[in-house]
Amino acid sequence: MKKLYYFPAFIISVMTFSACGGKKEESEEKKSSLGAFKEFAEKAEEMSKKEAVEPVSFQELKELLPSELAGIPRTEAEGESNGSMGFKISVAKGKYKEGDKSIDVDIMDLGGVGGFAVAGLAAWTLAESERETDTGYERTIKLDGHKGFEKYNNTDKAGELKLFLNERFLVSLEGDNLSMDEIKSAFRQINFSKLPKE
Repeated sequence: MKKLYYFPAFIISVMTFSACGGKKEESEEKKSSLGAFKEFAEKAEEMSKKEAVEPVSFQELKELLPSELAGIPRTEAEGESNGSMGFKISVAKGKYKEGDKSIDVDIMDLGGVGGFAVAGLAAWTLAESERETDTGYERTIKLDGHKGFEKYNNTDKAGELKLFLNERFLVSLEGDNLSMDEIKSAFRQINFSKLPKE
């Protein structure tokens, strides 16, 4: 499944104005688009001001991975911490598989990055957008109070769920031969209450 960490389509859409309709409609649409872009820019600026903090260890993130998700046993678990040019990131990964069903979980602490880097990695949390095709959809969401992004292919029964927790943790779940409800249920089975709030 193709990973998607960015959602740049929104930026393009808010800068694109319709050439159809009367002058009044065109003017109102421009105002609406400019307002949306202004709001996006303000949110990005606010996020960029956050200072870097020491990320939690990958061992702590790894401990969050349960032995089973959505009735599927965990087959692998790993973690690592990386630092470069003053940026520090901790990551834990879990793989769950049984038969033709599988879930991959990534938990990343971006607290050690801070500033514009976080705003770039989680740009989709600053916007609202939705797109549908003949085979599926992708859209920004809010799940249990967390901003996120979901993508689903009805033909392949493959889904992707990304959520941004506590303004620093990027959580990604990718499921095969599972419904989106099952993927969301798997997310709720992970105890994120142990993570720092900021």
